[in-house]
Amino acid sequence: MKNLENNLLIALVNKERCEKELKNQAYIPFLDLAITFKVPFETGNTDSLASVRISNVMLEENNIPLIELYKLGLESTVTNFPFIIETLNDKIVNLFKEEMPEISEEEIKNMVGNANEDIYCVTNQTGMYGANFILYKEKLKEFADNMSMDKIIIIPSSKHELLLLKYGNKLSVNQVRQMVKEVNSTQVSEEDFLSDNIYMYDAVTNEVSIL
Repeated sequence: MKNLENNLLIALVNKERCEKELKNQAYIPFLDLAITFKVPFETGNTDSLASVRISNVMLEENNIPLIELYKLGLESTVTNFPFIIETLNDKIVNLFKEEMPEISEEEIKNMVGNANEDIYCVTNQTGMYGANFILYKEKLKEFADNMSMDKIIIIPSSKHELLLLKYGNKLSVNQVRQMVKEVNSTQVSEEDFLSDNIYMYDAVTNEVSIL
């Protein structure tokens, strides 16, 4: 496990659904999720990510405390996989631009409209494990302060992406929860599924909880 501090990736998974796999893995419980750890073969902009999971045996053999592994994982993950935050509108526009380069950006923006300007999408440069953002309270606090939000609803689109919106948005909590369950059951693969729950970040207490 050489150079672990520079090449470690945190990977959030659903604790209940991954119960069997977690028996031998090093992990930390986080709400209804589990924080697991991987060593990627490569980092950077790749279409796929080969990696080795960190097991309990590996930790014992190398005498690494779990809390130390977590600290190393937080630092390495944000360094090798920096987060990207953009409005959902901008993300949709960029996707359309890739799929339909013959249409001008202005035309695409007119097509998309501005209904999703107050919803923000969080991922990273690789598009993998962007949901790790939920673990970085200092980044959640920075986002909340920049957006003048006291509370943020965090929607787990998948392991790789989160949606952020202001608590008290025009959508009710029940509407959001129902939307998440519907999308998970129809559009998210079993491999990419993270949770049917939605979360809230409170900038005052600096805590994340399940809504």
